[in-house]
Amino acid sequence: MSNIKYQPQLALRVGGENNIPIRLHCAAAFSTEGDAIVHVHTHPYTEFCYLAAGELELNVEGKTFPVSEGEMIVINAGVLHSETLAEGKKADLIVIGVEGLSLTPSGNEKWVNCGLFQCREFRREILFCMQQILAELEKQRSEYQKVCGWMLQSFLIYLNREAQEEFSFSSPKRTARECLAIKQYIDEQYRNTITLDHLAQISSLNKYYLAHAFREYIGLSPINYLNSRRVEEAMKLLEETDYSIAHVAKMIGFSSQSYFAQVFQKSAGMSPGEFRKRSRRKEKERGS
Repeated sequence: MSNIKYQPQLALRVGGENNIPIRLHCAAAFSTEGDAIVHVHTHPYTEFCYLAAGELELNVEGKTFPVSEGEMIVINAGVLHSETLAEGKKADLIVIGVEGLSLTPSGNEKWVNCGLFQCREFRREILFCMQQILAELEKQRSEYQKVCGWMLQSFLIYLNREAQEEFSFSSPKRTARECLAIKQYIDEQYRNTITLDHLAQISSLNKYYLAHAFREYIGLSPINYLNSRRVEEAMKLLEETDYSIAHVAKMIGFSSQSYFAQVFQKSAGMSPGEFRKRSRRKEKERGS
């Protein structure tokens, strides 16, 4: 099987009555060998991975499951996973990545954030849909986006039939665990240099997915939350100490006093110096 990959970014809508807006993020067909290194990773999209030939082991959040030829792996966005093969073994895979869609299992305690389906009864139909999507993306003939949409819709219907209604499609849920861990990290490490790339690295999440999920769950982007946490601490230092504004900025993690003043002004509605004067004035009024 040749190694081919397409990233079409096609906007589609599927889901019958629910009419879920989704995006076909990528499609790929490739072969891999047992000596290839596959690190634990996540995707900002739900991954549908069909094992066309060979065998492999799927590792999902610390648990390992064997996958055989003809089986379909479905992994929700943001789920830590990796695939491994025995040394010297090969596997042929077809993968479709879909943004905005989440697998919701029911009646199956074995799978929480992913699913494994035998694809026996509808194997031919499922494989045909995936191959057609790849072919349409490769040739890009007139109205190929519509054909991809029809094929993806049919693919999801066949997969749902194969699962015997054990799961449903819905919009992705918030990644609460990862977001809370990042929030705790920021709360503890806000004095240090923190970037979105750094947060993505320690959480093993794609930085764009992390930014979106964190904003949904916390209400602010990771960097805006970091700045709000720093401003909160700055207010305490301005009220309770005589440190210079430059020193306060440095203590709470800002490398630039001017940027600190800009962030503080936006958050508090006044400059750090004005905030200090007002807090001292109020303290005197309370003491008199």
